[in-house]
Amino acid sequence: MSKALLFVTCSFSFAAQVAKRTDLFSLDLSAVGRGQVWRLLTHHLCYATSSDFILGTVLMYNLARMFERMMGARKVHKSRSGWSS
Repeated sequence: MSKALLFVTCSFSFAAQVAKRTDLFSLDLSAVGRGQVWRLLTHHLCYATSSDFILGTVLMYNLARMFERMMGARKVHKSRSGWSS
């Protein structure tokens, strides 16, 4: 789970930087009101600057690993897929 989250974050940030459209992933509540609901989730997964990217990905990876260790990798994957233990 932590590696997948890190991959998604890197992909979003890289794509936004290449396209020079980081403004599409920022949290803009007026845009959310106009129907751009993806901004509620993507502003956590896309970073505009390299320092934000490095700090955010390291922090996200470490928190996801701690969560997996607390819950157990199988429980995390089962709860994401809707299986009961």
